[in-house]
Amino acid sequence: MTEFENDKDDIKQVCLLSRWSSVFEMNVIGQGEENKEIRMNIYVGNLSYDATEDDLRQAFEAFGQVASVAVIKDRYTGRSRGFGFVEMSVDDEARTAINDLNGKEIKGRSVTVNEARPRSEGGRSGEARS
Repeated sequence: MTEFENDKDDIKQVCLLSRWSSVFEMNVIGQGEENKEIRMNIYVGNLSYDATEDDLRQAFEAFGQVASVAVIKDRYTGRSRGFGFVEMSVDDEARTAINDLNGKEIKGRSVTVNEARPRSEGGRSGEARS
């Protein structure tokens, strides 16, 4: 695993990139219990390959505060893999965004929007490990 850290607004974000998957896991670590935020992670699928993180941010900010945005890219080509994740700080705003944006067009494609499911342990099926 490769670890990247980003200190932003007194919140440390740690992204772990698995060797076998370009999907990332993000943990938010506050400076104490009082700073811990519960964020809803939202999956956005069927994205246009031309859609950027700014496009997603703009679409979701219409519904509330967006904590983070990531369009997942192929690690070799740098091209979008056609899906991404948005984290929103307020649960009700996130649910409204999911309901209103699911099936809507972003950059010319009708997107699938739902609450992201936690990754299962063990990686994707059918892949060899070394």
